[in-house]
Amino acid sequence: MHKPWSAITASLTLMISSPIVGVICTPEPAKAQFFAGGLATEVTQLLNHAQLAKSYLKEAQTALNAIQMAKMMVREGVQLAEHPTTSITADLATLNNILAASQGLAGTMAQMDRQFTSVYQHYNPDPALSYFAAYNKWATTAVDTIRGAINAAGYQGQLLGTEQLFMGRVAAVMNSPQGRDEALELGEVIGTEEVAQLEKLRELMIADMSSKGAYLAQQIQLQRTQAAAQQSGFGHLNWQADPRAW
Repeated sequence: MHKPWSAITASLTLMISSPIVGVICTPEPAKAQFFAGGLATEVTQLLNHAQLAKSYLKEAQTALNAIQMAKMMVREGVQLAEHPTTSITADLATLNNILAASQGLAGTMAQMDRQFTSVYQHYNPDPALSYFAAYNKWATTAVDTIRGAINAAGYQGQLLGTEQLFMGRVAAVMNSPQGRDEALELGEVIGTEEVAQLEKLRELMIADMSSKGAYLAQQIQLQRTQAAAQQSGFGHLNWQADPRAW
């Protein structure tokens, strides 16, 4: 049974806004999915992508918290080597991977929006807004903003996005206490800005999917109304035998 209008919209919003409990998902490159399985399948795809965005944000927040905790431990004179759960290199690698994966997700959402507007040509939430363009803009702006923050902190922002160069630089500076502190500072800069950018992506997805969810629910309601009208039309027919003799 299809969900009513309010249930679909509420499900989309709740899936994105409610906290994640349990195991954090490992980011994987998002793949484009198209709307070939009907309205219920489309809603499921939107919910799955919302969950993926939440997992990226949650893991970025976790990595940032770990880096900030490590900085606090350094200030208090605690030797990080005695705490194997604090891995600066691993946290930085996680942040770098999440950024790449979230760009892939934004690209997927852009493709889905283009496909959606092609299949449902009457869907037009706001003539002045193109979600396809908004997702592509976010993918570019997020990287540029984080690179700018890295440069402002005195590091080489152009290394971001090239995993081999980025992690090579981190490994090189980690050989000294000063380098370790620099790596922690770099990680906090990246983590703070990345979490902020992922929040913006999340807000964009909320607006996009709420709009699409409302449209799909209206289509379901329209189908129900048409089906009810057809059944009502047939149901009111009162067939009677012809009493005339031939």
